[in-house]
Amino acid sequence: MGRQKTWGKQLDAAAAPLRFAPEEEAAFCAQFGWRVAETRQTIEEAQRLKRAPRGLFIWKLLSLMRSKKVRERQAQGMSGVVLLEGT
Repeated sequence: MGRQKTWGKQLDAAAAPLRFAPEEEAAFCAQFGWRVAETRQTIEEAQRLKRAPRGLFIWKLLSLMRSKKVRERQAQGMSGVVLLEGT
């Protein structure tokens, strides 16, 4: 699902529209000779680099109370880091 569909209403209400949000997300770069080599969720990468925000453990505990289906759906909307490599 594209970011505009997910966040569009809130961003429009805040007068902060997305300037770049292709529907294909990272796959958009394929037409320019790039492919996704690796993806990481922002929070996981912050933990790996020991730069996680304070109180993260509380949110992780609270997330365990949600159903697996809800957690998976929310993870799809999370931001992340993408490593691209030339094809």
